[in-house]
Amino acid sequence: MKVFICRHGETEWNLLGKFQGVADSVLTEKGIEQAEQTAKTLAGAKPAAIYTSDLKRAVATAEIIARPHNLKPIPVHELHEINAGKLEGHTKEESDKLFSKEKAAWALDKFNNPFPGGESHAQLVERLKPFAEKIKREHADDEIILVMHRSSGRAMATILAGIPGEEMMNFEFLHDIIYKIELNGKPKVSMIRDGKTEEGFFYPEK
Repeated sequence: MKVFICRHGETEWNLLGKFQGVADSVLTEKGIEQAEQTAKTLAGAKPAAIYTSDLKRAVATAEIIARPHNLKPIPVHELHEINAGKLEGHTKEESDKLFSKEKAAWALDKFNNPFPGGESHAQLVERLKPFAEKIKREHADDEIILVMHRSSGRAMATILAGIPGEEMMNFEFLHDIIYKIELNGKPKVSMIRDGKTEEGFFYPEK
């Protein structure tokens, strides 16, 4: 089994630095270009299915990625982004002012503590596990593509890679990155970016 996990293209709220979560905004021109580049990168793949988060930004990206394969993306509600609760629609600076105490409590353990009024990354991992098991059963000998989000994509990657969910907080999932996870025996993780494939996840320089 081979799974390609893609992130949706850049959106208007990404550009403005706003938390999105389960709220939505449309792809920018750059976001459309990113989706088209992902489609070119994966044009040689042979997916049996393309599954996407049901949020509009992911569906729009998935439709572009699916064109070379003559497939219709399948929206799956469970693949949507983490619920960022009260922070959605606000920039970091705005949310720091509006929800300072709640954000401070969340920041003590960003994996286990939920966003103010929202979901935790630990809950996100648990939410995705049943779908991960489903695709492993139904596509054991297939290639598939998943179109997801920054947090949900990282969470799914940890599940399929067989590593602790907490690890998702250590690596990044940018719009132009594709994670390839091969499940023939011990899971193998690769990152595809700028036409190059490297082993492992993307750890940004600090």
